[in-house]
Amino acid sequence: MQALIVEDSRVVATILRARLEHAGFQVAAATNASEGWHMFQSAKPQLVTLDIVMPGGKGLDAFSLLERIRKEAPNTAVFIVSGSSSVDDRDRFMQAGAIGFISKPFIDFEKFLDQLRKILPGFVGRAASSLGSPPRPSARP
Repeated sequence: MQALIVEDSRVVATILRARLEHAGFQVAAATNASEGWHMFQSAKPQLVTLDIVMPGGKGLDAFSLLERIRKEAPNTAVFIVSGSSSVDDRDRFMQAGAIGFISKPFIDFEKFLDQLRKILPGFVGRAASSLGSPPRPSARP
């Protein structure tokens, strides 16, 4: 299965990539919404993780990206990934079609994988408990 991470923080993107690859996804990553849209159009991933607080790219922000994804591929699983504790942000994105919300710093990633198993046909994923911890991402400047 294909996953797209749209995240401006290299550290967060590296952690998400390692965990999703460990779970069996092939992962691409974009650093802003505009880049995310172009990658989405070419890859057509089954899963998108979308940071809601990041710099816009060419006039496209995270909310607009979510709207475009919903219009083009309504069955794509879009999870919001955010350090924001704003209930208004969470509600706004969920009402626009996001199917889940993951709070940074990913305290319970297994719960996220359980959600994916329920909504993505064919996704089995590898439980962290059965394979040990995911590989530690290397810090890159």
